[in-house]
Amino acid sequence: VTRDKLLPTVIGLLGLPNRTNQVSQTGTLIYAYDQHGLLIYSQPAGGTNSVVLDCEASGGANGTTSPFTGTLRVEDHLIGPDTDSKKLLAMKPLGLDTPKAGGTIWNGRYRDVNLVFAYLESPQRPSLIQLDLK
Repeated sequence: VTRDKLLPTVIGLLGLPNRTNQVSQTGTLIYAYDQHGLLIYSQPAGGTNSVVLDCEASGGANGTTSPFTGTLRVEDHLIGPDTDSKKLLAMKPLGLDTPKAGGTIWNGRYRDVNLVFAYLESPQRPSLIQLDLK
């Protein structure tokens, strides 16, 4: 999926989002698929579009009301809401960086996709998984 075809592809697969919110400071539109734990962030004027898998159902304008329960496949690796940070760090194709001391957010890259894995509440399960398409 390319940056420009992200939203039409998701709409074709899942239908229209439950709701749409706009971040006033940036103009970013957030399309929420609450029942799937899925958010699509669409930035105006050719900016980065993102898929966010909300594993904690953080709610509010920037989160979903139900958690993401599926899996993300990268080569032979499956990543889901039960993937602990140690297991994630062992996945070499993700090209993860080393966060600063005590950091809980890992950035990586797989092919043309920037990846963000945030373990905000516990190292045992991700809070969110973000895939950035530029």
